[in-house]
Amino acid sequence: MQMGGLERPVLVKRYAGRRLYRPATGAYLTREDLMTMAKSGGEFVVIDADTGEDITDSLRPIIIEH
Repeated sequence: MQMGGLERPVLVKRYAGRRLYRPATGAYLTREDLMTMAKSGGEFVVIDADTGEDITDSLRPIIIEH
C-alpha cells in the first residue's frame, strides 16, 4: 500500500495454532507465503493476535530456514 510515496509493511496477525491472517485481504497465509514475500523484498510485520506483540523478528529465522 502506498501512502505519500512510502510503502507500508503488510500487517499479518498470528493466531493460536500458528495461523497467519492478513486482515487487509481477509486471507489466511502460510509460511511459504511469507517466505515468498520476503524473497521478493516485501516488508511485513507479524503481530501476535492475543498479546499485540510484534513477533516478526522471532519468525524471520524460521521463514528463511524453510
